[in-house]
Amino acid sequence: MLFKHRLAVFFLMLSALYSPLLRAETEQLAQSEPSVMVFAAGLAVLAALSLYVALKIRNTIRNHLDKPAK
Repeated sequence: MLFKHRLAVFFLMLSALYSPLLRAETEQLAQSEPSVMVFAAGLAVLAALSLYVALKIRNTIRNHLDKPAK
């Protein structure tokens, strides 16, 4: 259940990043601003890496807590 929520939040963030480009009135506006495309792609990569790191940290903590005490 938690995975579905995270996936929904990820796609919501992704759509929020690209919504200014979708609202552009002409294709010329999107083509004249390549820095916006690069910035949006960079934020998408950053969001994906953040999700990956959070999952790795969660799994590491879970594995540490599941170990028997010495």
